Amino acid sequence: MGVFSSYNRDKSGRPVLQMHYNTLEIAAEALTAVALIACIVLLIMYYGDLPDSIPSHFGLSGEVDEFSGKSSLFLMLGLNIFLAIALTLVSFKPHNFNFQVVITKENAQAQYTMARRMIIITKMFIAWLFFSLQLQTINIALGKASGIGRSTWFILICLIGCSIFMVIYSKNHQ
Repeated sequence: MGVFSSYNRDKSGRPVLQMHYNTLEIAAEALTAVALIACIVLLIMYYGDLPDSIPSHFGLSGEVDEFSGKSSLFLMLGLNIFLAIALTLVSFKPHNFNFQVVITKENAQAQYTMARRMIIITKMFIAWLFFSLQLQTINIALGKASGIGRSTWFILICLIGCSIFMVIYSKNHQ
């Protein structure tokens, strides 16, 4: 877990802890990597078969309402990778996060752990959401589907639900 030192504080006076990954965080990181690799493989496998114009935006009903060139899939992949890297870097510094409670020596370990876990799990859901959107985009472009599938909505609901749960949990475990 974390190690607290009185001399190890940030500019705001918050303790800076040395954090170690637990099994849940390792699993979430591994699942994020799997999603990113799956996105790359999917793009390599299907890019040559795609028409020049593919779906690029979906309305709230899940139906396509805008099209772009198939190269936009590289933008989607790049954004997914960028977000994964950015959130990984952010997760290394939980003492810099904004919290709903005052961070003290007594609650720092619990608050930092929960905040970092929220970032890591959110990153995992975002990576899988991008994978699902990429898969659906390819399937629609190839005539195998007509709109966003249930898996995309499920992942989005999990992402929102998990975020709400963690904020409430953090607030109740000050």
